[in-house]
Amino acid sequence: MQPICADRAVFTPAAHATPQPLFPSALPRQSAPYIFLTSRHRSRSKYALACNAALATETLKQELLQALESGEQTLRTGVLTPEVEAIVTRLKAAASEQPPQLQPELLNGTFSGLLITTNYLAVDSSSTLGTLTFQQFAPKDLKVMVSGTEMLSGVASPEHYQTNTYFEVSEGEGTGLAGIQSAIGAYEVDADKAGRQVVYFKAIKIAPVDSGKDALQRWLDVFKAENPSMGDDGVAMIEFPQRAKGTRDFILLDEDMQVTVGNRGSVVIVKRR
Repeated sequence: MQPICADRAVFTPAAHATPQPLFPSALPRQSAPYIFLTSRHRSRSKYALACNAALATETLKQELLQALESGEQTLRTGVLTPEVEAIVTRLKAAASEQPPQLQPELLNGTFSGLLITTNYLAVDSSSTLGTLTFQQFAPKDLKVMVSGTEMLSGVASPEHYQTNTYFEVSEGEGTGLAGIQSAIGAYEVDADKAGRQVVYFKAIKIAPVDSGKDALQRWLDVFKAENPSMGDDGVAMIEFPQRAKGTRDFILLDEDMQVTVGNRGSVVIVKRR
């Protein structure tokens, strides 16, 4: 990201002369001189604050990327290292003072997951199909391993929102089968809370990663009998009776990276593809 003020001097009001009154003698005597700020000076002062905030956030972003790289093995289990946790705390503080502006060009796109602290969705975490799919698909106690996550926003439509969790069956006859769990919904920007995105999930889906003849037949042998909504292509989708609502509070948002805190406290870090 190129900071908005990377090639400009940071303005501070004290560094610039202030306009003088036309009739100094008309002013009452006092120990401190009057200071007159024009609208131009006020706007430049606001720019300086925004500029400094952008530079500080960019510095934190670079520190975060380094911390993510150095703690990769621990982070893949969804556990924050002390270094990452400290940076996230500083990002929260900065966002509370100046929340990111949720512009569609920054929100929308396809993103790869770098970190998620929801333990059963974290890369390399062991779970069951039931837990992974909110008890919607069976066999519910089938053990699976999460292998990756991604997020799609504004792709199929301007309001489109979808998370994909890639998993692999880790026991029984289906061992090695790879699938995708997709939570599908829509989003809107909260009109009352700056920096907040509201997400409404309306359906959940599972599908095989490999649609080749042999892999698909194995998938169907394991899943189709217990999931009536599954078609011959191995795809099964269930719509929720009521939309499930969640929120994402952004603590970092730029052209290629997002860091959010969910309504249950989970930290999610994604990077644009």
